[in-house]
Amino acid sequence: MSALEAGAEDLVRGRDVLELGSGVALGAVAAGKLGARSVLATDGAPATVEIAQLNLKENLVVKAGGLEAMGANVLRWGEAEGVAAALARLQTLGRGSQAEAQAATGYGLVVGADCLYNLDAIDALAKTWDQVSKGARGGKATLLMTMQTRVEGAEEAFEAALLKHGGHRLRILPLSGEECVAMIDRTAAAKAAGGGSAGGGEGEGHGGVALQANLRMRCTQFEEYYKVLRVDRVDTEQQQEL
Repeated sequence: MSALEAGAEDLVRGRDVLELGSGVALGAVAAGKLGARSVLATDGAPATVEIAQLNLKENLVVKAGGLEAMGANVLRWGEAEGVAAALARLQTLGRGSQAEAQAATGYGLVVGADCLYNLDAIDALAKTWDQVSKGARGGKATLLMTMQTRVEGAEEAFEAALLKHGGHRLRILPLSGEECVAMIDRTAAAKAAGGGSAGGGEGEGHGGVALQANLRMRCTQFEEYYKVLRVDRVDTEQQQEL
């Protein structure tokens, strides 16, 4: 979420956003709050997609001049049916006219977290990114993922798979622990200003000040254990058509 917030102006605002391996749709919710045009959370488990849909409805509000639409779909990486459904969904996410709908046939921002846990699924992940990002609005698309190194060789395998499926170049960036801590402090301050707490009673071990302190401590360790993976795509032909 801190990685999204840091690049909100350039990466999120006004873009159609798809989250891969969304789980409860934290990435999609964050993108919606940071100015995305539309958001679609996707996961391979139907039950998880139902939860994601509920979280989107609970945490986001569709409004004119801001987030135009949101949804959740089943998408298993590498499976044509799920990719086709996600791309078809794009045509119904907040499009006021046929011409506007045809302006984008791919997502401008694709996000995910901790998706490189299974070496056998990495090729399918790269293929799916290539498919869902082609034809994004303005001819530009970005993949932004955070990862924890849990499987040896995962980064190298993903880099090779990206080159194989579309010739995409991977950039590996550090995830700033300072940015994460600052985000937690801003969230706590906003809740306090609104009459709420940071997450429970002040003296409780699982809420309030204790929870905030624990989160801040964990975030200072992010730079050692976590990374941001980024891929930028430019479809020259589509840019020339605009």
